[in-house]
Amino acid sequence: MKGKYVDSEGNYMGTTIVAKTSNGRATVRYSSSTQATAGSDDGNEIIKAAIGDVFSEREVVIRAGSPSLIELQSFVVDEEGNSEESNTNPVESPNQIWLHARLRDLYGNACQNKPVKFTTDLGTFINTQQTIQVSTQQNGVASTRFIPGLQAGAATLEAWANNDTLSTQMIFNVTSSDIHSITFTQDSQIDINVANTGGDESAILRVKLRDINGNLIDTQKDIWFRIVNTSPPAGANLNGHPTSDSVMVVSTGGEAQISVNSGLGSGTLSIRASHTRESDGRWIRATKANIVIHAGSPATIAPFIGRYNTGQSMGGGLWEVIAGAEVYDIHGNPVDRGTSVFFELLDNTTYCTIAANAYVGNVSVDDDSLAGVAYTTVIYPGIRTNQYITIQASTGSVEGSTVTGYSTVTLPLNEPQLSLQPNPQSLNFGDTAPEWKHADLHLKLTDGQGSPIGDQEVMLSSTKGQFVQVPGYSIPPHGGNPSAWILKTLYDPDNDANPNFGMAIGQIRFHRYECPAGIPETETPGQTSGTIIARILGTEAMDTADIVIYRYWTPNPPF
Repeated sequence: MKGKYVDSEGNYMGTTIVAKTSNGRATVRYSSSTQATAGSDDGNEIIKAAIGDVFSEREVVIRAGSPSLIELQSFVVDEEGNSEESNTNPVESPNQIWLHARLRDLYGNACQNKPVKFTTDLGTFINTQQTIQVSTQQNGVASTRFIPGLQAGAATLEAWANNDTLSTQMIFNVTSSDIHSITFTQDSQIDINVANTGGDESAILRVKLRDINGNLIDTQKDIWFRIVNTSPPAGANLNGHPTSDSVMVVSTGGEAQISVNSGLGSGTLSIRASHTRESDGRWIRATKANIVIHAGSPATIAPFIGRYNTGQSMGGGLWEVIAGAEVYDIHGNPVDRGTSVFFELLDNTTYCTIAANAYVGNVSVDDDSLAGVAYTTVIYPGIRTNQYITIQASTGSVEGSTVTGYSTVTLPLNEPQLSLQPNPQSLNFGDTAPEWKHADLHLKLTDGQGSPIGDQEVMLSSTKGQFVQVPGYSIPPHGGNPSAWILKTLYDPDNDANPNFGMAIGQIRFHRYECPAGIPETETPGQTSGTIIARILGTEAMDTADIVIYRYWTPNPPF
């Protein structure tokens, strides 16, 4: 049996039951199970009543409950009637697209004769509308035909049932051979050289043609390339055609390519690739503007030197730091690799040396190489840190003239070691006197090899107290009046044995009210401390020191 017999309270009584007649009638209670018979291949339920050899039968139909599960599938049927489940079809295909929505109840039984609403945001259904309602058949499936029309894209197909409380959706891709986007395959800058100056004089530009879904167009299309600069470099051309011509190329496999060639002029090129779409006449295009035709003649040269902490220790107090020159043509483009550059130091009073011969594109001591850059090195004594030198760099042009550049630079500080020492490290006040007490601040700056460093600004800050100007060390910030909280270390390169070389002396004072009063009853002095911080801005170099302050309960400090 597909059902069961129950008593008046619904308790299970089995699939066979005996009942007594009353007034010629025997009554039992029958309940269905979770299996529906309507639309099932197993057939309906048969209930049989018998007394001896006499019996009677009745067929019972068990229908599915309310829909609780909906499934949506799409099938593509070709002209020969072959059906295949698929969610993609070309817009120009003669194939039919069918949607099947299957309804099941809570126990998986097919729900018959239930309305299902289909919707789409692209194309229509067989009723030429974007919404259609169809009832399920005996197998619980409602079917309708989806017609995308002439429009390609991603259609969102939805199925709704059970008074729109049950729904599902799917995406059906309608592909197209129409071009929707053109993109250049090379994102980076393309570099070629002026004709007859050496180097590459041409490059291949390639574009990809895609439909609305990002697929490559597999049919041949006419693609037009054109130089769109208002004033393009002289002689630049596409496939050897005159500069002003649009050049047509037929694509294959979703790609089209063309050759861009340099002439006698240098500069940048902007090249456009375009196509007029057949279906609606829309103009599809893309432009690549980062194509550079390099000149062969240097026009400007700018020397440089490494900054803070870029030097390498050579021992004996010497440092080696990267220097170099950037060399550009008249359009600001880096000149070609291999261009020679000669370096020298002008009015050299710092006992520095520079490697004289270099070339553009060489490798630095840090194994770096950059377009348009010629690297060299400067070696200098650490005691000359923060001093100025003038680097001259020169190169030749194809016209035979010399291109020269100058730069006045500062020898960088390397691995600074900053020490701060207050003297005294503690100050004593009485309860009423004195008003102020001072402490000297001794600063010493050396590099990573222990060489004293002069002409270095050091900033002071403190949690308590006031800084006091010290002539010769306190310097004016930004051209203003001398500031007690900015010190400058002493520079004395001709006497590096001078113990004050690399030193700076500051002073700080504290008021007695900055310290809590002492306690007469326990004869305990009040105590606090001021933390002084010395740092070189823009570096990691810093040091701190504490000055301990006592305030006694007597009018004056005992010592």
